[in-house]
Amino acid sequence: MLRVQVLILLILCLTVIGAPSTRLRLHNGFGKVVGGEVASRGEFPYQVSFQEKILGFWVHFCGGAIIDPGFVVTAAHCVEGADFTSPHGLRVVAGEQDLHELEGEEQVLEINFIIEHPFYNPITYENDIALLRMKVPFVFNGYVDQVALPPPNHSFTGEMCRVSGWGSAIEGGTQSGLLLYTNLPVVSDTSCRASYTHDEIMDSMMCAGLEEGGVGSCRGDYGGPLVCGSWLAAVASWSYGCGRPSLPGVYTELSYFLDWIHSHLENH
Repeated sequence: MLRVQVLILLILCLTVIGAPSTRLRLHNGFGKVVGGEVASRGEFPYQVSFQEKILGFWVHFCGGAIIDPGFVVTAAHCVEGADFTSPHGLRVVAGEQDLHELEGEEQVLEINFIIEHPFYNPITYENDIALLRMKVPFVFNGYVDQVALPPPNHSFTGEMCRVSGWGSAIEGGTQSGLLLYTNLPVVSDTSCRASYTHDEIMDSMMCAGLEEGGVGSCRGDYGGPLVCGSWLAAVASWSYGCGRPSLPGVYTELSYFLDWIHSHLENH
């Protein structure tokens, strides 16, 4: 009986945390989209939930974005420890709005293989990007669709962009299971380096957030999209806390990785 109680407690803890302990990082906080509003169904058709099967339960732990009928882009730190060539126990769910409800528009896809950037650094989070190749392609409709990659060398500094993901609206809060979103401006590299330290912010990273804080990404959103206009500008990578003043969220800037992304889209 005691073993059963311990097992139930463990499952509940994993559900609240939303990710296995191997994916916890010192940079990561505990909530998700801080200061977020609830998205309507189909509002973010490119958004996916990246999930792992733990003790028989599918658990959301990272986000991702559909960039091709057969590919999702996410953060490399989300796939650390995975079997890249045979990723059993991992899946993505598209067309999702409420993680706790089956609404009928969801597409649940298995992953064929994972492509992590060859120069990803798990200490500095440089090149924090990975591609997930689906076993079968997504079926695009009003609830599931791809988002456009950005033009080469495009600067999004000063633009108001939108980040989305699942979870609580405050740092340390419990996740709601509803897809949330918030708008936040992209700040310059100079400003971001002044908020952190110069060697933490690489040229291939970009930062977004308000000086006063209150909005931003957090653990569970990582790997998810930052969209500026109609373009996927970046994927969420790391932050100190969640939406804290003078500490914008840090994102992997996709314009730096277009050649790498296209080489894999064209070859598979």
